[in-house]
Amino acid sequence: MKKIFLINIMFLFIAEMLFAQNKLSNDVQVVGPYQPTISDAYKINMLPKIIDTTKVESKFDYSIESKQISTGFNVR
Repeated sequence: MKKIFLINIMFLFIAEMLFAQNKLSNDVQVVGPYQPTISDAYKINMLPKIIDTTKVESKFDYSIESKQISTGFNVR
């Protein structure tokens, strides 16, 4: 009996917390007209530098090897 009573009390407490979320008011009081402003922008005068300690030298060999491939097609 005590367990059922405690479960009911916990359920009521949790339900009250859930319904408390909806008690907020959606009223807004306007004091004056809205005047948006944009402040000045300043450029950050800093260039990024990459300090790399490894040196990579690339050597490429560009050559064409020609091979004749038989196609099996006879021209008339």
